[in-house]
Amino acid sequence: MKKWLPYPIVFFAVLMIGIWYMESLKTVPSITYFPENETNQFRSASTTLNLVPGKDSSSHISWQTKSTTDKPAYLRQDITFFVCEW
Repeated sequence: MKKWLPYPIVFFAVLMIGIWYMESLKTVPSITYFPENETNQFRSASTTLNLVPGKDSSSHISWQTKSTTDKPAYLRQDITFFVCEW
């Protein structure tokens, strides 16, 4: 009976370490929602994509995003998404 005693203890210890590890992997949101301000308006918004040829038949994309508002905005970022389906 004594030779079986360490197995439940080791199993419980591994289980607790696994639970602790899974809890430590929780993600933190990278985009925080701020309520819209109805008084601020966008003056302009644009996104430009250009295919820039490179050496040896390689190329890359030049990607520019810009917007302006009628009032200065604190912590505002211009965000664009590029979706490519093969």
